[in-house]
Amino acid sequence: MYRPAILLFVLLWSASGAQAACSGSGTTWNCTAGSTTSEINSAISSASDGATITLANGSYSFTGVLLSPRNGVTIICQSVRGCTVTSTGNQFGITTPATTHITNLMRISGFVFGSSGSSANISIGYITGDPWVDKLRIDNNTFNTTTGSAIALGHTQATKRVSGVIDHNIFQGSTHDRPIYYFGAGDNDWGPSFQGTAENLFLEDNVFNYAKENLGASGMDVWHGGRFVVRYNTITNARVAVHGACHGGPVNMEVYNNTISNTDTDGGYRIIHHQGSGEFMVFNNIISPTSSSMALQYYRSINPNPEGCGVCDGTQSIDGNRSPTSTYHGYPCWHQPGRTGNAELRPVYLWNNRFGSTGNQISLNIENEDIPHILPNRDYYEAVSKSAQISPTSPFNGTTGTGFGTLANRPTTCTTGTEVADAGKGGVGYWATDTNTLYRCSATNTWTVHYTPYTYPHPLTQAGGATLQPPHLYPPVTQ
Repeated sequence: MYRPAILLFVLLWSASGAQAACSGSGTTWNCTAGSTTSEINSAISSASDGATITLANGSYSFTGVLLSPRNGVTIICQSVRGCTVTSTGNQFGITTPATTHITNLMRISGFVFGSSGSSANISIGYITGDPWVDKLRIDNNTFNTTTGSAIALGHTQATKRVSGVIDHNIFQGSTHDRPIYYFGAGDNDWGPSFQGTAENLFLEDNVFNYAKENLGASGMDVWHGGRFVVRYNTITNARVAVHGACHGGPVNMEVYNNTISNTDTDGGYRIIHHQGSGEFMVFNNIISPTSSSMALQYYRSINPNPEGCGVCDGTQSIDGNRSPTSTYHGYPCWHQPGRTGNAELRPVYLWNNRFGSTGNQISLNIENEDIPHILPNRDYYEAVSKSAQISPTSPFNGTTGTGFGTLANRPTTCTTGTEVADAGKGGVGYWATDTNTLYRCSATNTWTVHYTPYTYPHPLTQAGGATLQPPHLYPPVTQ
């Protein structure tokens, strides 16, 4: 006598299952909770470029949702973090032919991701395919990924170029394995200076919160000519560390206005660590604990070179090889820190990086140099004091290093670089806190605008909807 009820239950269950699908037209599409990979991919394929596909709040188990068919598409949850993805593998990806150039906004927003296994939750041109993505935005997601990467961009096996912003995400768990993994376009992207431009990938306003550090894998890693800006993030137990020239290294790396802390047993060893390549700028970071270190190295200054890409010693044709060799030892070296891809001097400047508990300055360590290629007041200029300028002569007098304070307190005299071959390119630096500009002494007693940070917040954080939560756990760094 219970058969009708059983039949009714089956019919209702079947009808409910049939509702898990996507519908829409043109640039507006909607998918019900539980929609499958094939259903979401069908919506993407049927949509117009620039479409927004909204997924209803609920649980999903898809793998292999491909953004590739569209020159621009937004995949967004109905409400922030209202969609939970529990499957393993690459949940979202772009794998396209080598000629593809994606010029419109690509956005993934509002999801909570579980572990991706050995894959990445979001994979943009990873291993297969060769996309250039001009406007990528990955925002307002939570990544509970402890093995594999949360976001993997590019690969050494192909040429990738990605610009855009990763913002307002939470990366969390017991530990991590490079939650951000970024491979750039290799030698194709080495050229003029990219500092302060939109031609970078920005990691902005995110929270990294891990219980334990992984010394074998940083919180973010850049290889193969990527351009990367890390700013306004709150980072716990996830070092800011990237590879160097022997692995392609980043073309440009800017690290500023972050709160970076280590609560694990290693005490913040190399909490900011650049293994040496291209442009590098570090300022206004709060760092904890006081045992933390900040390091820069260049493997081609080590003899023998442990990375196998040769020693810069005056015998390699890829290096500048100034005379006399006994003085320069091959300098300027191929893709060394403080140089653009055109081998033009672009010194490393550092200022106002301090310990959170004491306010004392954290200094840069130049590590493992058997051959002196990275020299102070030539290749890098470090703040002479933890304190801002109180007059045009104190604490920075324009002779060596870098100072910071109001423009009115900038010294009237200054020292430029001493290398004749680099005339007009080096010199001491001064960061004007009221104009948000770094000035460089391009000639004796002559200040020139050297660098202005790219627009903050990043313009793409307003693309496809206003910036959402979470904000900083701590206020942004101030001078």
